Amino acid sequence: MPWFAESDLTPDFFEQDLRRYLNDAGLSVQSVEVLPTVGAGTISRTQLRLRKFIGTFAVRIAYRAGDGRERSIDLWLKSKPIDEESKLSLRSSMLGSGALLRTWQRHHHLHELTGSHERENLIAERVTDPRFLRHVPRVVKSFRVDAREAYVLLFEHVGQMPLMDTFEDVTGWTLEHAARVIRGLAQIHSVYFDQESELLSMDWLEPVPGETYRWRSLALWEALAEHVWEVSPDLCTPALAALQRSTLRDFTSSRPRGVPCTLIHNNATPRNLGLREVDGESTLCIYDWEVATIDLPQHDLAQFLCWTLSPDVTREQVASLVGLHRTELEAATGRAIDAGAWTEGFRFALRDVLIRKVPFLLLSRLYRNTSAAKRVVSTLQRLVELV
Repeated sequence: MPWFAESDLTPDFFEQDLRRYLNDAGLSVQSVEVLPTVGAGTISRTQLRLRKFIGTFAVRIAYRAGDGRERSIDLWLKSKPIDEESKLSLRSSMLGSGALLRTWQRHHHLHELTGSHERENLIAERVTDPRFLRHVPRVVKSFRVDAREAYVLLFEHVGQMPLMDTFEDVTGWTLEHAARVIRGLAQIHSVYFDQESELLSMDWLEPVPGETYRWRSLALWEALAEHVWEVSPDLCTPALAALQRSTLRDFTSSRPRGVPCTLIHNNATPRNLGLREVDGESTLCIYDWEVATIDLPQHDLAQFLCWTLSPDVTREQVASLVGLHRTELEAATGRAIDAGAWTEGFRFALRDVLIRKVPFLLLSRLYRNTSAAKRVVSTLQRLVELV
């Protein structure tokens, strides 16, 4: 069967789902236009040099409503590459190291991108709790056909939300903005909090970074750490290298006890979230769930703070934000969470971010002009010092 293509975006492809979304059984789609998109959509037409319709695109759907009026609606359409295609850019950043490439070939199935092409669709189809839906774009259609390598999501056009896509420049973020994101994360984390058995039955969330995973993947993280020391000498200071080495020595240790796991986003950075008005309140909207997994809720918190705070953050500010996540999760779940265990889990999560997230940020500097790496590394080191 042919791959999913732009020619598949016919009125029939959208009509039934748009009727449900707009609650208009008499609606009739008249035309569909893929709008010019600056950034991801434009780049994605040639993404990875594959002749496939992949990327995120704005689409304008003209329709005749049930009352006979002619109207239109703008939506986002996301057509995802399969996981092995997504990994190609990572592999290309490793071409300077034969040893790393050989390790990657043996262990790449343990990377979070494995299964990423279908994971976001499955979350959209199966996670229906209002606490989750309040903080994600509303989905209009989920379309999956394995034989055509078609993994398509149609969802509301959230517009240019405040603080959206501020990965490179976080100067607009305040502690109050961060607090609003943390409150939203706590609501999301409350949905599957301490329901690890149920989550583990969802095999499409694998690979799950549990104890067995940590043993199996250790060689990959060691090889990555060694490589980034070589290619990023300006950022991999002796202090950072020492922290990486000590963390790798303890990498196979079990997660701290006392705080259960939950469904996490696993990429909670300003590239994938913003703030929007819901019922008159500025609240989190977080998207791009393709690497979601089962882990400590503090992992999302740690990554968000590393990518958003400045390196001059104070101990009191960090303690306040970490404590806010805990108390908001307590309120959402109706369960007490030990403060000491929570902080220990946050320390664990920070070191996990250092080993499993930061190396790929540093590698991205080899093929993408990014100024974020220095800030993120400095902030992470500061957070480790403070907690």
